[in-house]
Amino acid sequence: MLQIELYTEITCPWCIIGHHRLDKVLAERFPELEVDIRQHPVLLLPDGPAEGLYIPDLLLKRYGVTDPKASFARPEAEARASGLDLDLSRQPWTYRTQAAHGLILAAQARGTQHQLAVAITHTHFLEAKNISDPDVLADVAAAYGFEREEARAIALDPEQHRRVEQEAVRSMAAGVSSVPYFVFGRHIAINGGRSEDEIAAAIREAADVNLSAQQSLRNFRSIVRHPHASSNQHRLLGGDTRRRALRYCRGDGGHRWVCKIAGGVDAGHAGFATLIDLERDAEGRIDRGQAQ
Repeated sequence: MLQIELYTEITCPWCIIGHHRLDKVLAERFPELEVDIRQHPVLLLPDGPAEGLYIPDLLLKRYGVTDPKASFARPEAEARASGLDLDLSRQPWTYRTQAAHGLILAAQARGTQHQLAVAITHTHFLEAKNISDPDVLADVAAAYGFEREEARAIALDPEQHRRVEQEAVRSMAAGVSSVPYFVFGRHIAINGGRSEDEIAAAIREAADVNLSAQQSLRNFRSIVRHPHASSNQHRLLGGDTRRRALRYCRGDGGHRWVCKIAGGVDAGHAGFATLIDLERDAEGRIDRGQAQ
């Protein structure tokens, strides 16, 4: 089972593209791979007005963009290249997303979290609906393990909104500085508008690391269980094998790993230590005033 941590904002166009590409790559290139996709909230407009913001006005006031369609050209072209019909002019509004993220967090216990996140994102971009409206969210969530009134209550719950905001703060503290942000197998992190090939390469690397770590753990346990093993057997375990085994054993304990990071240095890293260092894209960088 490969765990995938996915940090997104529902109203970010690069995030709908990231969702689509991740699902496409998994279906087409890794059909036998079992995955557990966990969604984490990132808030681009946490203090936006309840009625939403009109994107053309927002782009003009904050970025001096006079032709929104021109600014949409690149993400739309990237989406089409992956088979997603994305017309960003179809949805001229952006909304607060605490209610939507609150439902997505609640969906983890139902095993429908990723599917619901994708569905809500499609509701925003492809159906141009107001995803801050609890009735809209309840209609979507009813197909993903919720009773309609239950979903509506969660969407309206201020305590759930606060939980989302706390989770978003944790996302930032963990080093998430752009969206979408993927962590594969707890070791491989990539962010921004990544291609299908880049996503596939990260998945393949993470799957290989998981297999290697599991084998190291088996080797580690086989010697640890035999206290009379020879010194040669202990030397066969090797420092790197011990490190991989320790990394694998520590699980979710604060996401603190001992691993080989970019540049070949072994270090403890409180955050998401990566085994590959992919160049960061400008796309998806978090901006509190970013409308998309």
